[in-house]
This record gives sequence, C-alpha cells and structure tokens, in this order.
Amino acid sequence: MTIKLNILANDILETEYSNSRDCAITRALARAGFPNYEDCGTDIIDNDTEETVVTSHNETYWSLSVRVMKMYRTKRIGATEHSLLIEDFEHTLEF
Repeated sequence: MTIKLNILANDILETEYSNSRDCAITRALARAGFPNYEDCGTDIIDNDTEETVVTSHNETYWSLSVRVMKMYRTKRIGATEHSLLIEDFEHTLEF
C-alpha cells in the first residue's frame, strides 16, 4: 500500500513528538484516511487491532521519522547547522 502524507508545519508547532496520540505524523495519517493509526516513533500501529503496520525497518517510514524529528528539534532548541526548517511537506509512505 502507498499513501501520501501531508506533514504540516503547524502540526510540528502545536504538538510534541513524544505524544504519539497527537503528533505531526499521527495527524497526517488521520488526514490521509487512517484515523486509527498512531505513530509511536519507531512503529506505526493500528489502534483498532493493536497490530504494527509499519516499522522503522521500512525506509520510507524511517526517512519520514528522521525528518520530522529534526523539525521538532528545531522547534525545541532553535536553528543550528543540523536542524531543518519547519515547513509543510508531502511524503510518500509505502507499506
């Protein structure tokens, strides 16, 4: 399955990465039609079945997680040479 996720800058600014029930990736999954999916940092789980649907071994998920984590880092400590601009972006997730 392939889904397109829209990560919004406001989601980064309004949430914390450690809150898996309400973080940027979980919100993007809901917008893409998967309101029962939750990003847990290293996996995406289906809250209806309690099954893991994507793990960090999935390259499309890993690259998304790293990018989002870097944006949260920018929010927390400000811009550095290793930070990413907090901006809207689209990401294709395959699983």
